[in-house]
Formats: sequence, C-alpha cells, structure tokens
Amino acid sequence: MSTYPLVKFAFEVDWGGTKVGFQEVSGLNAEAALIEYRHGASPDFSKIKMPGLKTFSNITLKRGTF
Repeated sequence: MSTYPLVKFAFEVDWGGTKVGFQEVSGLNAEAALIEYRHGASPDFSKIKMPGLKTFSNITLKRGTF
C-alpha cells in the first residue's frame, strides 16, 4: 500500500452536496456606493451620506480537488 502526502486545504465549499477543498481563496471584496442626499424640506443645508448599491468582486478558488 503506497501512501501519498496529504494536501492541506484551508477552505471547504459545499457545492450541491459535494464538499470540495481549496488551498487558496481570493476576491472576497465588497464595496458600497456612497449616496449624498438632502431632503427638499430639510431646514439643514447639509447633505446626509447613505450606503448605496453594493458591488462584489469575482471569487477565485485555487488548488482544489474533487
């Protein structure tokens, strides 16, 4: 019986019931656009800042095995 060195996986993804291990994950970024808003009947002359639409980067999974 030959033994192979075990590969160390740091991340595990459940993909439709199948668990897949990966050594590297990148692209876990999210950004929210900034919206400046001032209500027309507001007595203040300053604007308020609110979070707008969110954008997410593409996720890259490297060195996986099925």
